[in-house]
Amino acid sequence: MPIIINTVLFDRAMRSLRIGIDVDGVVTEIIEPIVKFLYGRGIKVPSYEDTTDYNLSKVWRCSTQEMVRRVFDFYASKEFLELQPVLGVAKAFARLFPPHEGYSITSRPDIVENITKDFFDRYLNGRCREIHHLGEFGGNGSKETKGSLAKKLKLDFFVEDALHNAEEIASHGVPVLLMTQLWNRDRIVPQGVIRVNSWSDVLRYVEDYK
Repeated sequence: MPIIINTVLFDRAMRSLRIGIDVDGVVTEIIEPIVKFLYGRGIKVPSYEDTTDYNLSKVWRCSTQEMVRRVFDFYASKEFLELQPVLGVAKAFARLFPPHEGYSITSRPDIVENITKDFFDRYLNGRCREIHHLGEFGGNGSKETKGSLAKKLKLDFFVEDALHNAEEIASHGVPVLLMTQLWNRDRIVPQGVIRVNSWSDVLRYVEDYK
């Protein structure tokens, strides 16, 4: 009797996955370091624990232009160079890449490309095939959205922390793992988005996917 193989499941199990990864809030913390940076310069903003919205101009009660200026001041600081990886990400990257392929898509501007690459090289052994900077808040960068680029790169899924980005990526047919953070914790996730609490959850998702 011939053996019947489900070719879709077989191909999924055998091939490597193309995994999309955000940077800030996913592989490194940034909101708490920014808050500490601003406090050190006498700029009072709500605490990290009170940052319950991704829109920092809304949280800080300032204009978008002022918010961008503060963030870019942080990009130019030594504190930005000292960002650390989040708990569990180095171990997860070591298990995922290889056999899978990592593609980072970040809203950061292109002026910090070298710093982002150095972070991946220093802490994550360069385990990312490509890093794309979109320049969402200024500077040059790809004019793509995260979703359009994720689709173009044929990503199997994407790890993200901003709910509006997660929804946009999912609208392009790319499943999203939403890393729980203060700014998305109490929000309902849309279709195509799965909430995860840690990189251990991401690893479990990959195993179940295969």
